[in-house]
Amino acid sequence: YDEAAALCHEALELAPDYAEVWYALGIDLAKMGAYDEALAAYERAKSLEFTSGGLEHNIAVCRRSIAARRGRR
Repeated sequence: YDEAAALCHEALELAPDYAEVWYALGIDLAKMGAYDEALAAYERAKSLEFTSGGLEHNIAVCRRSIAARRGRR
């Protein structure tokens, strides 16, 4: 997933408003356990009016994961 995330970052350098790439980056980051960064990527995709049946679900999963991690501190 590191390589996929790196490719997403490269694509976003060329097209920073490409909502689908923000969404894909969120997926890659979440799979790596980087939920804060994944949430930010998903929210950026949403702000660019990306619509996907999975977007809201993925945002919720990230928020739950972040909350659970904070609860363990």
